[in-house]
Amino acid sequence: MTIEPMPLWAILILTSIAWSVTGLLAGLAVDASRFFSPAGKRIGMKVGIWGASLLPAFYLLTMWIGASGSVEHGFKLFGSETLFYVARAIPMVAMAALGVYIRLIYLVRDWTT
Repeated sequence: MTIEPMPLWAILILTSIAWSVTGLLAGLAVDASRFFSPAGKRIGMKVGIWGASLLPAFYLLTMWIGASGSVEHGFKLFGSETLFYVARAIPMVAMAALGVYIRLIYLVRDWTT
């Protein structure tokens, strides 16, 4: 039994969703960092909304301009296979890092207020 590689369209959809979640988490991180002011909540909400829409759009635009390759030969971004995999890995690492950051900020907020 062989495992078939994931097609490019599935990679683009899943990674776009990951970039969208990263944008939302960035908004929550700004919101959590500025918990002491109502203006921070508005800024965090705007960062989340804009990040959730612009990060996937920028990712898809970058892939449309610079992606090439096939399932048999590997995918490349602007001629570099490593750059393609880094562009896929950034939102996964960012989601984990932002999640830990938000959790720590809320813990500090609860301990200090």
